[in-house]
Amino acid sequence: MKKVMTWLSVFSLFLVNITGVRAQEITTKQNYLLLGIDSGTYAGRSDNFSGHLADAIMIVTVDPANSSVTIATMPRDGYAEIPGYGSNKVNSAFAYGGKDLMIQTLSNMFGVNFDHYVVANMDGFIEIIDALNGVDVVPPQTFSMYEKLFFEEGVPKHLDGEHALGYARERYQTGSDYSRQGRMREMVTNIFKQVLQMDDIESYRAIFDNRPHYIETDFTFDEIKALHAQFKGKEITFNEHQLQGVSEVDDVLGWLEIITPESLAELQSIVQ
Repeated sequence: MKKVMTWLSVFSLFLVNITGVRAQEITTKQNYLLLGIDSGTYAGRSDNFSGHLADAIMIVTVDPANSSVTIATMPRDGYAEIPGYGSNKVNSAFAYGGKDLMIQTLSNMFGVNFDHYVVANMDGFIEIIDALNGVDVVPPQTFSMYEKLFFEEGVPKHLDGEHALGYARERYQTGSDYSRQGRMREMVTNIFKQVLQMDDIESYRAIFDNRPHYIETDFTFDEIKALHAQFKGKEITFNEHQLQGVSEVDDVLGWLEIITPESLAELQSIVQ
């Protein structure tokens, strides 16, 4: 049974597996969809993410004209029109129709076609973060995870893979899915910056060569090499965006986030 790694570790891999050979550069804005599927890692969960919900939804917009990267997150309980299934929580699109239906749902919502996608579950996250020698964060709140991982508000912390997984996953002590999305964006941003500073990256080639055991993506190795070669060493502006909703409780669907028109329009202006 195929194993896949988390969306976060996939994009670590996305920037790591480079030889430095310059290939074709991108000249227009591109959008990449990252989906984290809630399977793997915990006891009783399957390595196969078929039929599971999308636990994390991220859009990475690379704008070469402005040398910027925007990392946007969408609430997993965001209310959306799912083609063929009507209005529902957006994370249900993956359970109904896999990555294709999720891509169609979000493409319709934002008015864009995604240039590439990465779909992964939580399995392999610890291994990849450890391979990168960890990641630095500044916890916005004090909380613990798994009853053994502890984070103190405002105190910088270098996380190994196990702590990084706990940091990215917690949403009960810290208030909501929004707080978790913020920490996910922080980690992705810091990993991007860390990898773009790397000189010796050839040693990570084996990870990409073994990607069928970990990830589903339509990126090719040459495309990854080209992106790293194009942006490595440049002054890149990293932006974060949170798609905002208003909380409501539906008798059938339960807790929902009704995305505000203003927030939707703002993200559309970023990705289009």
